[in-house]
Amino acid sequence: MSDSKLLLEWFGSRRESKVMGQLTAHSLKIIDTVTELDRSVHWMSLGEQKAANEAIERLMISEREADNFEEMVNEELSKGGIGAGERGDLLRLVRMMDNIADHTKEAGMNIRLFMDLDLEVPPCIWETIKGMTSLLIMSCRHMRRALEKLGVSPEGALSSRMMVEQCERDLDELFYNTKRILMGQDISFREVFIVREVLHAIENASDYAKDTTDMLHIIVTAEIHQAR
Repeated sequence: MSDSKLLLEWFGSRRESKVMGQLTAHSLKIIDTVTELDRSVHWMSLGEQKAANEAIERLMISEREADNFEEMVNEELSKGGIGAGERGDLLRLVRMMDNIADHTKEAGMNIRLFMDLDLEVPPCIWETIKGMTSLLIMSCRHMRRALEKLGVSPEGALSSRMMVEQCERDLDELFYNTKRILMGQDISFREVFIVREVLHAIENASDYAKDTTDMLHIIVTAEIHQAR
């Protein structure tokens, strides 16, 4: 029996386990993190820096809590229950998920630089970035649904994975469109540089959401082929 098949069966048989609960909590904290980033961008587009900073503070808290859940999952998996190969797959999956929160935090810290350095960019830039963060939220929600379908509905997991792919493609398009708009603005090098840092952090978070569901796809596809 393949490692992927064993892992998928483990998910199906342990859905009420401590690990599954921690994985669910981890994914929810990641969604909380990207949601607060989206809120901070919204407030920046309106020139409400105090509200934007408060959203970033909540983002930081959620990111730390996501890290805590990652550590809990790692500790629980070290106790055994599945083979070394399957455990390694699951640890990589959790690391990919946590990288979403890490890059989201990076985007938030760069947004805070605008406030710390008293810099400004036109609202149209924040509005296009808001489109990217909205897509990132959607992507993470579909990622969570794919995770929930493991061991329950392989077809449902694959469907959610396709939605993540679509979000990632749409976000990439917005990423390049935002850079095009950015290059046409009469703003300083510092402002251009920090906006680019925000854009790349959001894109990286999106890439990790896709990487996570790509790994889920490998697990699920192996199960489907084994069943035939």
